[in-house]
Amino acid sequence: MRIKTSKPLAWLSSLPQLLDIATPVIVILMTVILVTERTPKREPFLYAVVLAALIALTWASARSRSDYGLWALYIGGFAIFSVARSFADETGVPTHFDDIIRADRALAFGAVPTVWLQSHFFDPTHISWLDRATTYVHWSYFVLPHLFAAHLFFGKRHLFERYVLLFVGVLMAGLVIYFVFPAAPPWAASLTGHLDPTYKVVTEVGSEWNVNLYAKLESQIRSSNPVAAMPSLHMAVSFAVLLMAFRANWLLGILAVAYNAAMAFSLVYLGEHYAVDILAGIGMTVTVYIALSLWFRFRERVPGLSAAPVPVPMPVPVAAAAPQVQPQSASQAGYSGSAPD
Repeated sequence: MRIKTSKPLAWLSSLPQLLDIATPVIVILMTVILVTERTPKREPFLYAVVLAALIALTWASARSRSDYGLWALYIGGFAIFSVARSFADETGVPTHFDDIIRADRALAFGAVPTVWLQSHFFDPTHISWLDRATTYVHWSYFVLPHLFAAHLFFGKRHLFERYVLLFVGVLMAGLVIYFVFPAAPPWAASLTGHLDPTYKVVTEVGSEWNVNLYAKLESQIRSSNPVAAMPSLHMAVSFAVLLMAFRANWLLGILAVAYNAAMAFSLVYLGEHYAVDILAGIGMTVTVYIALSLWFRFRERVPGLSAAPVPVPMPVPVAAAAPQVQPQSASQAGYSGSAPD
């Protein structure tokens, strides 16, 4: 009689496939939470959900052979940056205004690019297509880098680790600079009288959708750290996408160049960053990228640091094969050929 055995853990065999679908969704949902609610004291339940998701993802990385440990690092690094960033303006370090403005004028031959662009193309009484287009490019920062991470994970897995380390490294480097060098963006400098009248165009466009909803959303994002302008993390992360896009394929890299150009122009035009903030963000990303490249080369040369190669079964040598028995002739067997007596 055959007895049927139950397999209560058979579902674990499909875990990698389930995580392939669930992980990008978790990343996007957690990104939305971190963007809208960056202070744990304000919404402890949401951060409890975030923490639980991180724990679940870390556990999954130990149960499967995929790169979900890197997803945990990716989300965890972004969470740490988002939380710690909200305290960078509470250190007592004076906020930088005039020195950033002087550097921007020196870069643009006497004019502040943001002031010049808005004086020529922005009308506070009318929202134009340029205002909307640049605002949407600005908002894409909250989604596109994560979609690019998912693209590498599914289509270019060999580049995923490098992108995760670059992404987290750029965030951590920017976080350190925010603590030691808090700087106000152009729109904030204008409010304090340090800069000619400059508008926060994103607010004007966002108010078209829903004034009350956008006002709440903007107050939560701005309260996280209103003086985190130098360097521009929008530009730094976008440039990280550009560097990795060229490693994926040339077409994607060319599209990333166009996207970075649009992002740089949008950040300056919208009053979110100075031109020097843009250059600082690019320089920071390049520095982190070079450091990572040196690390990967070092890891490949040092035994034990790089991943162990998959063993390949060796073919059986011909000499070690069992000898074949060759048929003997009658003379070799000692047969004389004469008839018996």
